Amino acid sequence: MGIVEEILKEILNKISGLEQRFDGLEQRFDGLEQRFDGLEQRFGGLEQRIDGLEQRFGGLEQEVGGLKQEVGDLKQQVDDRFREVNARLDKLDKNMQAVYEQVADNTERHTETMEKLTQIERAVDFLANKEFENEKEIFFIKRRMG
Repeated sequence: MGIVEEILKEILNKISGLEQRFDGLEQRFDGLEQRFDGLEQRFGGLEQRIDGLEQRFGGLEQEVGGLKQEVGDLKQQVDDRFREVNARLDKLDKNMQAVYEQVADNTERHTETMEKLTQIERAVDFLANKEFENEKEIFFIKRRMG
């Protein structure tokens, strides 16, 4: 064997070593590809979960919007009802004021009527007393004449 064959053998050994290292690199690359595929799958799962969350969030936004509308409607109904109640209270206040005025007028008339009745009662008492005195005088006059 000559030098050339030894060099060729050495080159073949080195090529064989390089092939083995290349095979190792290919295996590592295949492992990285598998890991990358796993990451892609996990990322796809995360994307699906994010899409689901976005859909749920969109649904929640719609529900919140609906609730805001309902609250706004309820507030409007309460405001309308409050105005109605205030209008009724104002009307009741006016009616009560009219009643107070009527009671005051009636009290004044009652007082005047009671004063007039007292005057009439005194006049009737006076007339009754005067009639009695006149009857008494007539009685004594008839007795003297008689």
